[in-house]
Amino acid sequence: MDWKRKLASRKLWAAISGFATAIIVFFNIDSEYQVKIVSLIGAFGSVIVYIIGEAYVDGKSTANDC
Repeated sequence: MDWKRKLASRKLWAAISGFATAIIVFFNIDSEYQVKIVSLIGAFGSVIVYIIGEAYVDGKSTANDC
């Protein structure tokens, strides 16, 4: 399994946010905390996608220099 590709998937992070939201609503957690938790998941996903994307571009650049 290609973990880099999986972690860079926007669909994965949308699914994780959706799942977290459903669990939060199910347990009747205050809406203030709902927003904070889903925002944290979105931010974490964005950073992961950026890091993997930059690593890919850098890897391609290095491969072309050889």
